[in-house]
This record gives sequence, structure tokens and C-alpha cells, in this order.
Amino acid sequence: MKAIALATLASNNTAIIPKNMLTARNTTKQGCQRECGNLTIPYPFGIGPECALDAWFMIKCDNTYNPPKSFLETPPDLKDREIVEITETEVVIRNKIASKCYRSQVNEIPERFGDLNIVGSPFTISHTANKLTVIGCNDYAMIGVYRGNQSHETPFYYGAGCMAMCAEPDKTNEVIPGSCSGLGCCQTSVPVGLQKFKIDLYRFFENPHNKTISELQPCTYAFFAREGSFSFSGASDLTPNGTVFKRTMQRVPVVLDWAFERSASCKEAKKNTTTYVCQSNSECVESDGGKYHCSCRSGYEGNPYLEPGCTDIDECAAGSNSPCSMDCKNIPGSYRCSCPTGYSGDGFKSRAGCVKISENSFKDVIIGNF
Repeated sequence: MKAIALATLASNNTAIIPKNMLTARNTTKQGCQRECGNLTIPYPFGIGPECALDAWFMIKCDNTYNPPKSFLETPPDLKDREIVEITETEVVIRNKIASKCYRSQVNEIPERFGDLNIVGSPFTISHTANKLTVIGCNDYAMIGVYRGNQSHETPFYYGAGCMAMCAEPDKTNEVIPGSCSGLGCCQTSVPVGLQKFKIDLYRFFENPHNKTISELQPCTYAFFAREGSFSFSGASDLTPNGTVFKRTMQRVPVVLDWAFERSASCKEAKKNTTTYVCQSNSECVESDGGKYHCSCRSGYEGNPYLEPGCTDIDECAAGSNSPCSMDCKNIPGSYRCSCPTGYSGDGFKSRAGCVKISENSFKDVIIGNF
């Protein structure tokens, strides 16, 4: 006799973790290098022109380092930034810091301009993952955002800013380590879709009754940082010895969002089969600014950018992680759970499961006594 409780399509709430573009068998094109040092490089990224989707995703693996380090080949403004992580929607790179010292004797810290131009690339400074951080005494930074056609001659407007105050420059012990709420350190949000910008650093007013700020706290710094990655050390970060500069360069990364900018929407992208990059059993996911990326459909796993696309997850072959308590039938993109003869229930581990029917109840079902 067939199971009394027939299963329905599951909602895929299982303990099975789908393989993504970083863990799938088809992480890279066939014959291409999968790793550079400790970094996994999934397609559409690739080492060399034959392994990447196009020049924007081409990575240089520099074997002069031990272990080897990865760098983007283009755009030029990113070629010197080490890649520390690649995810399905982000690239995490080493930082670039804007710095300015107001006393000529301070030569430990070179003046650096916080400008970047990655217009036309698949990358933007992530407005959800980063914060603009400013460190100094009575210093502020402004992000100059370019608009129009974003050429070098195009006017810009200030899209965000942040001010770090010190009431008394000779009392830096009053600043609070770990706090970037405005005293010695401030943080603010990043504008959406940032690809070309400059960071301008300014200092305002000196206290004529005390030693000047420029004498006691001569330098200011500004940088984008992945939220939570930078911890303000307090007074030691306000000294001109370069501690905060070196620490930020080495340990505080910045996050770039990456996506495909080839149309205004997924609907438009799908019309051009030549440039549309999402493979079988994947779906187009719209991002900010008319961009998109690809993701495997529910019930499928793999690299959505590489043929043959995403493959069906066989939940029934997951052993103890199978979502069904007894009988399991795999179907494309999902599965069915059921209970064998002599059991009742929906068959799902996360729900009622299968319960053995008592002998008397089973006889009632057989002879039709309801």
C-alpha cells in the first residue's frame, strides 16, 4: 500500500550548503589556474587573458612574493592594490590613504591624494560595506564626486564629508579608543555608485591661547575602510610617527562591488544573447546603477558564469543531511519527501516527519473504517 501522507515540493530549508562560484567544481575555466597564493580566483576573474571574461577581470599573480599575491591588471588606478578576497559580489583590496601634514619638519608621512578613477570598469566603492574614516584634530575631509561624462575636466560636487575635532590639541588623552564619533576620529557613509572621486583634506582654526594644532598634531588622514575593520587606537593614532598610516595600509581593506554594466536592467540584458553572461539554471540579479550579476536558482549550485551553468542539487544523496526523514525523490531544482506504507506524516525532517501507524489504526485504514 502507498504512503498515506504524500509529500509536496519542499521549500529547500535544509542543512545542505549549495556550492557557489568559489567552491564549485567549475570555479575556473578548464585548464586555468584556480589559486594564487591563498586566494581562490573564480571565473569571470582569471589569471591571464584566456582565463578571464575580459580585461577588467584579468588578474596578475605575482610570484615574487611568498606566498604569491594577486593584483587586477586593469584599471590602472587599481593595479598596485593587492586583492585579499573575492566573493560573488565583492572584491576586497588593500587600502589607499589620503594624508596631509601641516608642518614641514614632519617628513615621515608623505602627502598623498585620495583620488581614484575606475570609470567604465565593473567596480564601484561599496556604499554598504565601507565607511569614510577621518583621523585628526580639527580636520575634515570632503569627497569630491565627479558627474556628467566623468572626464577629468568635468566639474564635481562634494558628496559626503566628515569632521574630526580636538577641543585641546595638547590633551589627546581625552579621545576615546575604539570610538569614531567625532573626537579625534569620525566616520560617515559612502555615496552610492562611487567610481571617480577625490578626497580633499582641510584644517580649520587654531587656538591662539595654546600651542598650535599644527605643532602638536601635524597630520591628518582619510580613507575608505570596510565597516568594522578599523579600530581607532586613540591618542597614539594622532602622533606624527606614521603608526596609523602603516597599520591601515597593512590591515584595513576597502571593499569594491563588482557587477556587469551592459544594460539598464536584467530585462534588457537578456535581450542580447551575445553579451548576457548568466548561464543555464541561473538568474539575473539587478545591482545599483543599471548593473547586474548572476546567481544560481534555488535548488541549483555552481558557477553561474561558466558553462554548463548551475547544476541540480541532489538533496536525496546528502546522507544524514537529506531533508527527508525516510523516502526522498530528487527532482530538478527541488525534491519530494514521502512516508512508506505503515507510516503517516509529511516526510520532512523539519516538520512532522514520518510516524509509525499503530496496528489498530492501520487496520482501520485498510478496511475503510474512518
